[in-house]
Amino acid sequence: MARRLMLDTAVLVTAERGTTTLDELLQDDDVAIVAVTAAELLAGIKLADASRHAARSAFVEDVLATIPIEDYDLKVARACRAAGACLPDR
Repeated sequence: MARRLMLDTAVLVTAERGTTTLDELLQDDDVAIVAVTAAELLAGIKLADASRHAARSAFVEDVLATIPIEDYDLKVARACRAAGACLPDR
């Protein structure tokens, strides 16, 4: 099974705020987001103040057009944990 790096909302918010760029996130990895991340980013557009609304909207639309959105259901969550990818070992 191919390994794919799942980006969470916090990583994308960091990029939107200019700490890193979307291009840097996509540089060498096979990345995707899950639908809940897309929903959170879209909610962020609605919550943005007037001075940030247009830029945030453009960024989110770029993310949604560029990064694949993966189905992520309970079966996938269980497989992720079984592979040891979701939680650090103690």
